[in-house]
Amino acid sequence: MHTAYRQPESNCYRLTAGVHITLRETDGVVICDYPLRTVRLSTTAARLLQQCTEQHTCEQLAAYLHLPLKRVEALCEQLRWKGLLEAGPMQAPTTWPNVSIIVPSHNRAQQLERCLRALCALDYPAACLEILVVDDASNDETSTMLQRLMQECEAEGRTLRVVRHTSQQGVAKSRNTGAQAAQYDLLAYIDSDCVASSGWLTELVPAFQQADVAAVGGMIRAHERQSMLGRYEDKRSSLFMGVRPQQVSIEGPLMYLPTANLLVRKEMWQQLGGFAPLTFGEDVDFCRRLLATKARVLYLPQGIVYHDYRTKLWSFLKIRASYASAEAALLRLHPEERRILHLPPEQAIFAGLMLGGSWSMLPLQIGRERESRQTGRRRSGQPQAGQLWPGHPQGDAPTIYESAHYPCRGGGGDGKGGDSCGRSRTRRLQDEGRPQGSPLHIPTAPAPTGTKTIPMHICKKPACESEGGGGRGDRGRQVKGRLILSIGPGFCMLVLAILLACFGAYKRWRKVKKQGISMGPLTVFRATLRGHLAYTYHLCRHLTRYYTLPLLLVGVILPPLLLFVLTLVGIVVGVDYVRLRPAMRLGEYMLCAVLDDCAYEVGVLQGCIKHGTWKPLWPIIKR
Repeated sequence: MHTAYRQPESNCYRLTAGVHITLRETDGVVICDYPLRTVRLSTTAARLLQQCTEQHTCEQLAAYLHLPLKRVEALCEQLRWKGLLEAGPMQAPTTWPNVSIIVPSHNRAQQLERCLRALCALDYPAACLEILVVDDASNDETSTMLQRLMQECEAEGRTLRVVRHTSQQGVAKSRNTGAQAAQYDLLAYIDSDCVASSGWLTELVPAFQQADVAAVGGMIRAHERQSMLGRYEDKRSSLFMGVRPQQVSIEGPLMYLPTANLLVRKEMWQQLGGFAPLTFGEDVDFCRRLLATKARVLYLPQGIVYHDYRTKLWSFLKIRASYASAEAALLRLHPEERRILHLPPEQAIFAGLMLGGSWSMLPLQIGRERESRQTGRRRSGQPQAGQLWPGHPQGDAPTIYESAHYPCRGGGGDGKGGDSCGRSRTRRLQDEGRPQGSPLHIPTAPAPTGTKTIPMHICKKPACESEGGGGRGDRGRQVKGRLILSIGPGFCMLVLAILLACFGAYKRWRKVKKQGISMGPLTVFRATLRGHLAYTYHLCRHLTRYYTLPLLLVGVILPPLLLFVLTLVGIVVGVDYVRLRPAMRLGEYMLCAVLDDCAYEVGVLQGCIKHGTWKPLWPIIKR
């Protein structure tokens, strides 16, 4: 059963799930289940990991290992970012540093007021805070509202300052204006359409006790979660970075932090020259330049900020396309960061077989569902093709008289109404005076005394003909033949995919065995299969993110391609739905995901046209 991730307690470390330690005479070996890897460590580090099967503080670990506290703290941090340890929130500093909160805004008077009132309710010491609003030439009620709030903050002993642009400069330049006017060494960025939780700064600022940390980002969730799009954005927005702490790196998987919830040292901002004047994507560019300095950038799933997403359909599609249009601009600034599609032979062949098998068997599954629905209607008494009753517009099922039984035509009757199959047959209705092609006339007069009435469904073929042994057997054989032909290719491809995973696991197991590491073949197979399935998901995600819309358009001309798109989308949506567990039905989530991808692809195309490059559309393929 899938359980929610829980961080260790404050200032504690705990062994990451799926990590196994083997202590040897001269060193230690760590085996990670996923992704499958082995790490050689010193005896001290291996003993520390063995002790962390239960969460412990650095003080407890230092006492156990008889080592200085500073050395244990450094060792725990190293093991943490190698993925071997999980850490809880850092302990609060003895004195809180001063922070300048920067809020750029343009014509968002109501949202800005809500944001500022939340900032005034932070549990951070008010004497250590200044709130800087950069009014980017607003022409609504922003100026009047800010004047009123400044008076309230002054009465409460809080610092609220306002810097105004005479003309609209854009959000990137507004952030730079705020940083230039800031008095303190720690800058905290938040957007005017966001609402900070009370612990926003107290949960993120302690990370700056580590001198090499240049920037820290916190979690962003949806402010409005009543609508379908609001619930989707809560878990699938490009601003939501997950529930696990991560170290941001150029290689990924997490490559940037959004400025809607970003804390950065002012000296690093000055060193980089601030944000590039981009309409969208300025946070991605800033983080890439920051990472190029070898500075540490952390994401912590705490210090939550609630973002007021666009939950109207057109606004949702428009903002998605706007985000995507920044890809071309970012590629011009960072040409070395072009999108790469990795196709390692073993994993790529496995993914191809899995996709081909699923694609081949999808029509069969659709046919089974259709047949199941038809069977359900037959059992519930609903009319089938060719039936007149029940529900016929001419009235209820007719009543006929039964006074004799007749053997089925061609069958060896027994004189009691039975046929060669031992079944009782009702006599066939005839109307000898009916002209050919005219409707059948069925008498509806009262039944004579001594006869019984039975309701009948009148079908195109008599029961004795449609259910005859020869016809039924031929039809059954045809169905079985089509079933085998439908299942065969897809099933074979899936079997080949599993055999390929077995072969890959065998190669890895032999390699591990040569290194003298004790690891069972079943463990290696599970890790190999899980890795191949993960690669299949990421390949499908790559294709759906950039090519869903063109594939759908081509599928209108080539219908089988629609099933291929459905296969890709089904894999991605199914995995994400289980992984993210959004508070919405699967169908709703799939609809939002497809609209999201299509709008993103339109935005990428718009950016390519605007900047005169097609490189964002075509990845570099590497093996």
